[in-house]
Parts: sequence; C-alpha cells; structure tokens
Amino acid sequence: TLDPGAGGVIDFGGTTVQLPDIKIDPTPVKVRLKTEGTLEATLTTMDNKPFEILSKSGRSAQIAQGTARTDGVIELVLDTPVQLEDVSYQIGGSIDQVTSDVLVTDRVVEAPRLVADITPDGLTLGGPGTIDGLPFNILWSQPFGDAADEGSRLTGAVELSQRFLDTFGIGLPPGTVSGSGRANIDIALPEAGAPELTLTSNLADVAIDFAPVAWTKPTGVTGALTVTGTLGTPVDIGEIAIDAPGLNATGTVELDAAGEFEAARFNEVTVDDWLAADVVLTGRGEGANPDIAVTAGRLDIRSLPEFDGPSGDATNLDLSLDELVISETIALRPFRAETRSGAGLSGSFTGRVNGGAPVRGSLIPTADGTAFRIIGDDAGEILESAGVFEQLEAGSFEMVLRPFPDAEGYDGQLEIRRARLRDQPSIAALLDAISVVGILDQLEGPGIFFDTIDARFRITPDRVIVDQSAAVGGSLGLSLDGFYNLDSGALDMQGVISPIYFLNGIGQIFTRRGEGLFGFSFRMTGDADDPQVAVNPLSVLTPGMFREIFRRAPPGQREQQQRQQDIQRQRQQEQLSQQDDN
Repeated sequence: TLDPGAGGVIDFGGTTVQLPDIKIDPTPVKVRLKTEGTLEATLTTMDNKPFEILSKSGRSAQIAQGTARTDGVIELVLDTPVQLEDVSYQIGGSIDQVTSDVLVTDRVVEAPRLVADITPDGLTLGGPGTIDGLPFNILWSQPFGDAADEGSRLTGAVELSQRFLDTFGIGLPPGTVSGSGRANIDIALPEAGAPELTLTSNLADVAIDFAPVAWTKPTGVTGALTVTGTLGTPVDIGEIAIDAPGLNATGTVELDAAGEFEAARFNEVTVDDWLAADVVLTGRGEGANPDIAVTAGRLDIRSLPEFDGPSGDATNLDLSLDELVISETIALRPFRAETRSGAGLSGSFTGRVNGGAPVRGSLIPTADGTAFRIIGDDAGEILESAGVFEQLEAGSFEMVLRPFPDAEGYDGQLEIRRARLRDQPSIAALLDAISVVGILDQLEGPGIFFDTIDARFRITPDRVIVDQSAAVGGSLGLSLDGFYNLDSGALDMQGVISPIYFLNGIGQIFTRRGEGLFGFSFRMTGDADDPQVAVNPLSVLTPGMFREIFRRAPPGQREQQQRQQDIQRQRQQEQLSQQDDN
C-alpha cells in the first residue's frame, strides 16, 4: 500500500517491477501497475514527480470523488534525476461511483462507472451518467503539456427533453418539448471562467409545440437545433437557433441573478409563409405563460393558423408590425395591436391601409375565432387607399368581420355615413340608361350625397360575396347583391336603382332597404373597372312589394350555398368512414 498524503491509501497488490537488463546504464525499468483506491489518492499519486499531470494542467486531485482501479504499464530509466521525457506510460482503468460538483461549475455530475485512460498526452474519463439528474454519455478529456492551458472538455450526448430546458434554464414555455431525444454536447472547461456550452440536435425524437407562433413539429420530423452559452451562475444562453420544416428562428435567453427565466429574444423568426418578424417572450413568474411581443416584421393573415395563444393562463400578446397583409392588394402598414390571449384574442389595434388612411379597431373573441371591428373617420380615403373604390368622398366608416365556422373567410357588415359619390362609371352608366339627367349631373359635378351605405357580405380567399347592400340618399336609392372576384377583378351584381328617393323611398316598407316603391332593376357583369350594365326598363312597372317574387338569388350566394352543401357532404362521408373504421 501507499499513502500519497491525500485521499487515503492505495493498494498496489499485483503490481510488478521488472529490470530487463541491469547491465545497461542507466537501467531501464518496466512497471506493471495495478492499484485500487480513492480517485483523489490515485490522482494525488500521479501528481508527484516526475508526472505532475494535474499540477501541469491546473487541476486539483479533488476534481471528483470515486473508487479508482488502474491497470497499466510505466516504462522509465533509473537515472538521477529522472526526466519526464524518459518516462512513458499507458494506464487504463475504471472509476466507480463518480461524483463531482467541480467539473461543471455548480452542477452535480454523477456516474456509476467511468472508463479512464492516461497517457503522456492527457487524461480521459468516459461513460454514462447524469448532470443534475439529466442523463448523458460523455467523455471528459484533460490534455497535458503545452495543450493543458486550453483547459479540459466534456463531449458526448445528453437527453433532449423538457427536463433539459428546465435543467439549463433555457426558459421556453412549459410543454414546448415533449418526448425524449438526443443532443450532442461540447462543453469547454477553461482553467478560469465559466464552462462554455455548445449543443446540437436533429430533433428527430422530440415533438415541439412553440405556442407563441402557433408552430408544431411532430416526432419523427428532423430539423437542426443549436444552443450556445456559458454554464455560469446564472446560465447565459448566448444563442438558440432552430431550423425545421415551417420554422426558422434565432435568439437569446436572459435569466435573472437567481437563474429564473427573464426573457427570450428571437430576432429572426420565420414561420411557414405567414410570419417573418422578431418575437420576444417575457417571463411572468414560475408556472405562468410568458407575455409575447411580435415586432418589426411582416404577418400575413391569409395563412394565419388557428391561434388562441398558449394554453393555460391568459397572457399579453402585443404586435408592432411593419406590415399586416390582409389580401393580395390590401395591407395595414404599419400595424399596432395590444391584445390578451385566453379564450381567444381580445384587444385594440391601429394601422394605416396600404400605408395611407388611418384606421383603428378592436379584436373580439368568438366561438369560431377572433372577430374584428374596424373604424375610420374618412371612408373615401380608406376605400381609395385599399384600391377598391376611388369615387367616394368623406363619410364615417365602420366594418365588422366575424369568422364563420368550418370554412376560410369572414362574414362582414359595413356601415358608411354621410358620404358623397363622384365620377363613378358604373353608376353613370345606370343613370344614363334610365335617362335621369339631373342626378347624372350631380354625379359628374359635386357628387351624389348618401346618408347611409350599408352592406352584408362574405369574404373568402378569392372573392367578396355581397348578400345585401343599400345606399340611401335624398336623390337616389340603390340596392346591390352579387360577387366580386378578388383575383380577376370580375363582378356579377344585380340590384335596383330608385331615383328621387326622398319621395319614392316609401317603397322600402314593402321591399329592401335602398329600393323605392318604383325602381329599375339592373345587372352589372364583367370587369369592375368597365362593367357591362343591363337595365330592365319594364321593371319600374313592378311595385316594390312584388319585386322579391321575380328577383333571382344572388349569383355569389348560389355558389356559396353549393360550397356549403359540398362541405356538409364531405363531413358526412368522413363521419361514415369513421363509423366503418370503428
């Protein structure tokens, strides 16, 4: 046995010393080493002259605790003094019940057994274990000689799971990661300073639900995750980068002095084809969902998935976007919103239509999603900025959009008050067709004044379907229904025009709003910029009370009814298929 002065005694039972030829000067010696003792005692012995393997690398023999068994060969010459360059050694062995809170600062590393290898180049320890309870399979390497100044390294693989995020304080919302996968780690352990972490993974065996941007990745789909930072107190995550189908994001995580999650800042987030923006998550305390801010970017509402924010308690969701895209030709630039998620989104917003007319409004949660109420002070400027109508002047503007169930789109209501219509070709063609000269002069001059313009409509991805609309003024009443194709600009509308409405308007008691007792039925088709107008002059002989008998269903409404029937049939077929499967 040998007492190295620290860590207890070492049992050298089974060790042999061979002198192959004592006639050689200096005499060579070959030691077949077998030892058993504490890891501290073993490392203390190896730190004696001429090896000094720990002193030369700036490490202490108390770097870890455990029981060490070694088996190796040391070859040297009996000279005075013995020079290190004259010593060669190859020592292997194992260390059982390893524990250390020094290898990784403020982290407990434990392993049932690590395999050791010691050569003049360095010391390595490897095997399975845990770091703060998180499973790993690692190799710790400590170089000797000139390379010792670089410090040691931990490399290998670690479990990637929600437990990993919690252990290292990465601080994404609870439930972000489910399942258990594998990540490769590389931790540099410098002589001074905090350990430096690099983690990479292909994400194959974990599912991810990143609620702040409504993105999910199922198990089995691969991607690329990189995490870099320092494992000091607190942990400092310098960068998180994820690249997976539908999501690309890069950011940092901030922890407070106590190591609690403070904020995560992702300055490059791209989600499918609907979001390209910055996203900031701000902590609200343990167990609470973070507040979310989406800033400085672009959001396309046409491709927006169903999104009610993170599950659990309500949280704030603030948007400060350069652009909110509504359709191919309409966007709000810029767009600001302060909302709260819970049972849907609620809050208020402001924006400018295509960078022009200002609007404001509110978001209202419904059973089918989020509804919008949009208000403006100049209806003419709003419609002109939207590029849909340039001949309306002034007027207050209010529009409500409600998502309708089981389909893409919104049911809408529009209300415009006290607006004036000027130089509108399709209306001019109507007035000319019925030879209403005085009102035509108004249209071409100061404009036709309307007290109210109301509409009920439906917006789908490719068209606007007007179920019913009316424009009412002292000199003219107008009703309209049909559809407008957003892609081609084609329309198919029908309606009734009622001149001298302040006298003729008594007819609205018996028929639709905007239609007088006597009026001319018309139809507009073709390109919206230059429609073909057809007027039925004999329709003036049909009093308003009988007009509904002869009115056809709006063309857009017929197609929408057919679409709803197709959806219903498809749903019934799916239900039947499920019953067959059961």
